[in-house]
Amino acid sequence: MRPPLRIAILECDEPIGRTKEKYGSYGNLFQELLSNGASKFAEEEEQEEQKAPAPPPKLEISNFDIVNHPDVYPDLQNFDALLLTGSRYNSFDDDGWILKLVGSRIG
Repeated sequence: MRPPLRIAILECDEPIGRTKEKYGSYGNLFQELLSNGASKFAEEEEQEEQKAPAPPPKLEISNFDIVNHPDVYPDLQNFDALLLTGSRYNSFDDDGWILKLVGSRIG
């Protein structure tokens, strides 16, 4: 059995409108997208190899709202992958969370 893929999602903005109503945050949107992709991957792998159904790859996904909580960043040693959501902000702005991201070991 495969070990879980540990993914940290850095939420660099908040969704608006219907997206916010449906998912609440970009982290939740990406969690659903990645989980659906993992399930689809398992289905295709079964069909190609004509094996008994295999469980989808296990994902351990953690969201970090770095805009509203810039003091909470993931410890990179605890993750295999890092996903930064899109943002309306400019990477050259002087917002505190941007400066911290750019100045961190993540940036």
